[in-house]
Amino acid sequence: MKVLGAIVACFGTVAVAVAWIAHHPQLYLVAAFAFAAGTAAMRSQRISRFLQILITCFCAETVLLGLAVCAAAAGVWPMALGLQIPEPVVMTVALFAVVCHFVWRIPSARRALTIADRYFRADDPLRIPLVGMKTIVMKERTFAATAVISVMAMNQAQVFFIVTLSYASSAITDSLQSYDSARFWRVLFFQLPLYLAPLLVSSYLQSLASGVLAIRWREWLTRDYSRRWLSAHAHYHMVLAGAGADNPDQRIQEDIPRFIDGGGHSVGVYNLAIQFFSHLSTFVSFALILWVLSGGLSISGTFHIPGLLLWCAILYAAMGTGATAVIGRPLPALAFAQQHYEANFRFGLSRLREYSEQIALLAGEGTERRILLNRFTSIVRNFYSLLYVRLSLQIFAEFCQFFGSFIPYICLGAFFFAHKLSMGNLSQAAIAFFSINSALSFFISYYTSLAELRSVLDRLATFDAAIDSIVLLDAGHRTPVVGGRDFILAGVQIRLPDGTVLSDPLSLRLKAGENVLLTGPSGTGKSTLFRVIANVWPYWSGMIETPQAASVLVLPQKPYLPTGTLLAIVSYPSEEGTYSRAAVAAALTGVGLDRLIPELDADEHWTQRLSGGEQQRLAVARAVLARPTWLFLDEATAAMDMKLERDIYEMLNAALPDTTIVSIAHRESLESYHRRRLVVTQTSGRFQIEDWKASLPRVLDAPVTAAANE
Repeated sequence: MKVLGAIVACFGTVAVAVAWIAHHPQLYLVAAFAFAAGTAAMRSQRISRFLQILITCFCAETVLLGLAVCAAAAGVWPMALGLQIPEPVVMTVALFAVVCHFVWRIPSARRALTIADRYFRADDPLRIPLVGMKTIVMKERTFAATAVISVMAMNQAQVFFIVTLSYASSAITDSLQSYDSARFWRVLFFQLPLYLAPLLVSSYLQSLASGVLAIRWREWLTRDYSRRWLSAHAHYHMVLAGAGADNPDQRIQEDIPRFIDGGGHSVGVYNLAIQFFSHLSTFVSFALILWVLSGGLSISGTFHIPGLLLWCAILYAAMGTGATAVIGRPLPALAFAQQHYEANFRFGLSRLREYSEQIALLAGEGTERRILLNRFTSIVRNFYSLLYVRLSLQIFAEFCQFFGSFIPYICLGAFFFAHKLSMGNLSQAAIAFFSINSALSFFISYYTSLAELRSVLDRLATFDAAIDSIVLLDAGHRTPVVGGRDFILAGVQIRLPDGTVLSDPLSLRLKAGENVLLTGPSGTGKSTLFRVIANVWPYWSGMIETPQAASVLVLPQKPYLPTGTLLAIVSYPSEEGTYSRAAVAAALTGVGLDRLIPELDADEHWTQRLSGGEQQRLAVARAVLARPTWLFLDEATAAMDMKLERDIYEMLNAALPDTTIVSIAHRESLESYHRRRLVVTQTSGRFQIEDWKASLPRVLDAPVTAAANE
């Protein structure tokens, strides 16, 4: 950025020299803007990467367009082309670089850009296949920067062509007024197509580049949020901690596209930046036109106000912006609440579909209907509040737009009839005033969208904060032991998320090859102990030594069946195709579900079709396929009858001879399949573990917690 700033400053020096040699005073102003842009670039080392890209784009445009202006002032520009770059265009793009630097100091903008920068700093390789050519490989951030620079360059080109078209429109009107047919046809058939054709082409290319960038950006952010949410069990820890990020599915599926480009019905960070700089460019360019047109105007022939029309436009827009801020003040909070209520209602409907059988068996349809209607009532009540504010803003915006179209004629009508303005000047002033009013009314036009964007930003920011807070959880110390075979717990004390101590300090060794049965009253913490050992429960202290090469699989009482084919469900958590169809068929046969083998490719709602016991047997089939070193069964056979449960354990012992099984169960009939029995007892709200003799010989390698004998 320092090198870029130095280049822009060098151009400013060149502009000063040309202004002095060619006696062109406006170039001094161009040089001043160039020096400001160069300073902004030099001081932008540590700001947002997205803003750095914009500053680079604007500084490059300042130099290139500025050199063209200097060439025209020096008399070496080919005027026969009919293309001449006005000085205001150069000053506009230089001003943008300065604006970008100061945008970083706005807190809301900094929050949004912090999220955006994760994509614009991405080092992921991107492969772009080209027809008839080799595949281009570049970094994701390189593609993003190229796309943004291209879009901004095309946007600035469009502003240039629009400004030039306003001069052509003025020339057409003047030629009609003066009956100058030669000038009329020359402008109509040469100058207008010369500017209109590239305007349309650049508009098409900008839309294409914007669409490609938006979907790439969304794809990368979706992968990023999904990775962070699903890494290190963060999704589960967020549920435990109540981390304040409700409905993460909505934040990934809906809020990300709305953050980028409004999701197709609003504005996001990207198109907001494009629209903002487009409006600012329009304002600067047409403001200078209005200033020049106001130069010869005076009130009553004596009282002269420099830039009269410009000040009228600014005052009118300022009044409208202030009124809009007052009317729309409740909108951000209402938009945030609406998203929250909609997400809760959608979540309730999805749960109703998931648990339809249980609800039907309990005849709970009436209660479910009342719950859904109560949630929908919140949506309706908040929507009416939103509707009132939005309608108020819409009516006010339409009034401002309608009344604003007459202001230039009100201000200039008297000057026209006094022959101080030509018809062409009047029409150009009307176009300039309307353009400036639209540019300065940006806040009015986009207030609703800005409020919705702020609510989206709040939701993503809280999601980020929730994930980061989970990553920083301070759990106990786990030590993978190279060559180790046993799980060793030393002084492990388990807590609830609110800090409540759940257990006394536990010291325990689980020996490889020694099946263990864990029993005790419900609700004492047995399942939580399993989750600590499996490294998914973060609220504990002490030390655990784990065998580094061991693979661990935990089967909960309620199995998880993802969507997809039966083959994919049985293979889970491995991907479909990891195991051969013959191995899957053998595993299903081993658990007594051989009747499902012909339906391996069926994609159905298996949670509704299979009973609880069948789902548990399907989960056991997963364990047979995975062949873990350690298998923890958390009442994973509780829905089976005693004979089927015994058959399952006998099958596991035969199919997984190298797997150590640790079970939580309430049936004493399972003792015969375990060499050791641990009993959980509870005293004063804290559980302890006692070592009991089982029906089969057992080997104890380490004493159990001393706290159990106190």
